[in-house]
Parts: sequence; structure tokens; C-alpha cells
Amino acid sequence: MIKSNKLGLMLLVISGVALSCTMEVVETGPKSKCINLPDGSVVLLNSESNVEYSKEFTDRTIVLKGEAFFDVQASEVPFVVNTELGDIT
Repeated sequence: MIKSNKLGLMLLVISGVALSCTMEVVETGPKSKCINLPDGSVVLLNSESNVEYSKEFTDRTIVLKGEAFFDVQASEVPFVVNTELGDIT
């Protein structure tokens, strides 16, 4: 069972043992927001949008709900944006 709280901390509970998996969750509300990702990429998140990504960001995958502009740093690891319509690389 997966549980989450308002701080973006997700817990995976297996047979009573909790394992933590830290996620960053950013929501804009009525204003846009600039987010600096751990790999040096920058996201300009439009209003009423949100993103989720692992705190370490080693897989360079981000989940986007809404609209955003990306300035992506070059890397051997592909940058993937997961949306409701599919993945964008």
C-alpha cells in the first residue's frame, strides 16, 4: 500500500514495514514558478500546474500535470517528461 502526506513524502508499506521514497512535489496555484532541478535543468511551471520528481533525480524523469517550459541540461541520461498524453524525451 502506498501512502503520501502533504510534505510529498511517500511510504510504501509491505507487511507492516515502511520504506520511504522521497519525492519533490511542486504546485503553483494561481502563479507561475521557476524550479531548479538537481541536474541543473530549469522548469518554468505555469499557473495551476504541478510536477513530481525523485529528490535525487538520477533517472531525470519528471511527472507534469499542466503546462511548463523546460531548459534542459545536456546529459547521457535522457530527460523524460511524463504527461497524461504520454512520455516526452
